Amino acid sequence: MQKQRVPRPSCEEELGFVDTAFKYSSWLKEHDIDDGVTSLPQNLAEQLLNDLALRKYLQNGECQVQSTFMINDCTGETQNQILPEGASCKLDTECRSISCCVESLLLMRNFSISFLFDSCDMILTINIEKFDRRHSIFEFALGQEQQLDLFGTVKISYIVTDLPLSAMYALKLDYRFCVDTTTCLTNITLLDNYLFPKHKCQRQYTGFDLERFGENIGTSIDDTLDTNVIPIYLHQSGLANFLRVETCDRFQDPYQGRQWTSGSRCAVSEPAEQLPDTVSCFINDDCSEVHYCMDAYLIKRTLSVDLKIDPCLMNMHIAIENFHHTIALTADTFGLQQIITLAGIVTIRFATISCIKYTSSRLFKTFLACFYTKSNISRLTIL
Repeated sequence: MQKQRVPRPSCEEELGFVDTAFKYSSWLKEHDIDDGVTSLPQNLAEQLLNDLALRKYLQNGECQVQSTFMINDCTGETQNQILPEGASCKLDTECRSISCCVESLLLMRNFSISFLFDSCDMILTINIEKFDRRHSIFEFALGQEQQLDLFGTVKISYIVTDLPLSAMYALKLDYRFCVDTTTCLTNITLLDNYLFPKHKCQRQYTGFDLERFGENIGTSIDDTLDTNVIPIYLHQSGLANFLRVETCDRFQDPYQGRQWTSGSRCAVSEPAEQLPDTVSCFINDDCSEVHYCMDAYLIKRTLSVDLKIDPCLMNMHIAIENFHHTIALTADTFGLQQIITLAGIVTIRFATISCIKYTSSRLFKTFLACFYTKSNISRLTIL
């Protein structure tokens, strides 16, 4: 195999102690240390790091606690916060990385914790020292508490909340330092719903040159790629990270092999201009969701496009496969044509046309979304 991607095995976010029977009080007695000790001698601190299996995961150079005020190098609108004593956090100049440093008096060293929001590949990377976890922001449980620990000792609980109307995230971050399953010496809140702007991806997508791709791998490009070529194409084009594992099926629910289907309680007439025969569309019962399933012959699969309107929060959530985007539905956006692209290859152009408030719970009388599909040798486009 050459650069063949295989699924990464899943791992529990909470590792727990290597030795669940380890007791800190017994360890102190074994080394003739008083129970009330606040700082260990250097040799014993090193021994405890080894006994807790932490040593190999520590950074070569430890972080430094700088200020109890949130250090903000970001040029966007942010929020000031005062941090607990013995801790500091910093937001970088690009507004996409939050790094915190917390001291351990017992071990006479500091531990680093960081959150990196990659808005181009939509990946959230969380680090405790060298130990990291990577999450697709599309699949990440935004707004729900998550846990991560380094062998039960350095523990964090965090909630990342998406605020689409203000184009910001909020981060709540709690920290604990524990020496066995029942004894935690530190339990603090580092960040309390800290607000910071979403980093805007500066990557420029100009589409994918399919002809050059074919020349580079020594194959001719027809309407459909060879099966063994498709994974290479998806990887090099940047689509692989965003495609759903389960594809939509135009001949199953909710499409049932038809081009246009709507829920029984959604009185929306079929558009006058017929959809292409490669596209099926479904609108749900309360007319708040539009789902499209489209044939993409080039890569021998279907592609999904979903639009969901939230009339209470006044926003619209758009998904091209696993690429998600939320926009605010404000007065100045109605009638305005907008474009969202996935890696410059799959593009949608949409507009909200009419909005009138006629009941207390439903804001949209009419929502119009028109899509047409075409494919050529260099890109798949949904217009």
